[in-house]
Amino acid sequence: MSASITSGTYPRAGARSSAASPVRSAANAVWRFLVRLGAARAQPELLRLSRLHAQTNPALSRQLKAAAHSLLNG
Repeated sequence: MSASITSGTYPRAGARSSAASPVRSAANAVWRFLVRLGAARAQPELLRLSRLHAQTNPALSRQLKAAAHSLLNG
């Protein structure tokens, strides 16, 4: 008897448990929080690097500043 992926009883993709939705919502909320936290930590560092390179590499300084400001606007 050969094994087949179609043999046996498997839940259908649409037949997920009712607990999946709250878990997914919580996971999404945690992910959004972590993204905001990362942006809040990165923004001052990008501005610091922008100031550091302002005299030696103005183009890089402008890019860093723009990246820092884009973090604020999400």
